[in-house]
Amino acid sequence: MKPCDACKALAGKPSSAPPHGDLSAMGSDARVSPASPAERYDEYRCTVCGNWMLRNTPGIWSLRNPSGASAA
Repeated sequence: MKPCDACKALAGKPSSAPPHGDLSAMGSDARVSPASPAERYDEYRCTVCGNWMLRNTPGIWSLRNPSGASAA
């Protein structure tokens, strides 16, 4: 899916930035691996373009591509 302008503008911003008005909170999860510290993230779905965005804590906002990986 092609991200809308609001999603593109939010991607790469600090996670302290608020979600844009068309993002709906869908849940949260955490990633843990021996090679890196635990990372918590909140998932949002855009009601305009349908893309998923991740709000990493601490970190940045990123678009989640269709394969499930994230990309800023």
